[in-house]
Amino acid sequence: MILQAAAQVGGGSAIVLGAGALKEIPIVELAERFDRLVLVEIDLDATRRALRTCAFPQSAGCEKIELIEGDLVGLKTRLSREIQRCPAVTTDHRCGIDRMCAVVEAAQVQPLESGGPYDLVIASAVLSQVYKPALDEVTSWFEGRFPDQGDALRQSHEWIDAVGRMAARAECAFIGHLDHLLLEGGHSRLYLSATTRYSALHATAEGPWASPGIFTMTSRPTLSDYLPDTWNIIQASSWPWVAAPPRTAGQVGNLYRVEAVVVGRADG
Repeated sequence: MILQAAAQVGGGSAIVLGAGALKEIPIVELAERFDRLVLVEIDLDATRRALRTCAFPQSAGCEKIELIEGDLVGLKTRLSREIQRCPAVTTDHRCGIDRMCAVVEAAQVQPLESGGPYDLVIASAVLSQVYKPALDEVTSWFEGRFPDQGDALRQSHEWIDAVGRMAARAECAFIGHLDHLLLEGGHSRLYLSATTRYSALHATAEGPWASPGIFTMTSRPTLSDYLPDTWNIIQASSWPWVAAPPRTAGQVGNLYRVEAVVVGRADG
């Protein structure tokens, strides 16, 4: 679908948000088609390693690729800074949880400046992960400050609710940022995909996989629930993705539901 979206755009510029290790990104083909290609990632080491393995033709070398490093929604640094202000004298993990909830509730989302607008915007499997770097940062702080209390944090209803509200704010801000990056009018396109459902798969001695249930990974039920009226859906699809399928009893794999759309502006 990414290449189909690219084919609808007459060259120009493209941006990949959350490029990662470029596993599902046809980077060589994009570099051949576009005059300017921007890759945005919070961990550019992974992106650079992936680029070194790509066989670019002479007409589409790395020189046209720009790299931007940063948090897509700007939460990680802010949360880390605020959580460090938690009084070091407390030894009560419940105070730590209260502090973390307060910090997360007050967290302001500020999408990363990424230039643009662009003819093609690609956000592949990013939506449900945009707040994850910040969440990992503050969770790591808590577990370092209060060893053996990680389960207490994860089971706290106040914490679960606070994180859910932060995730919803981050997702909505990210969608708004995509709209800002998309070129007005014409034939600009956005490829947006997300893992909206998740289930753990347990291999059993009897043969079939067993699962404890299906869990929602996004704050809204489906990807289409995020799309503003100013976008037209040109193409939509969904599929199951089994990551690390379990082979023998005792092994655990992951089953995801992936939803994807190609959209254009309603005025285009």
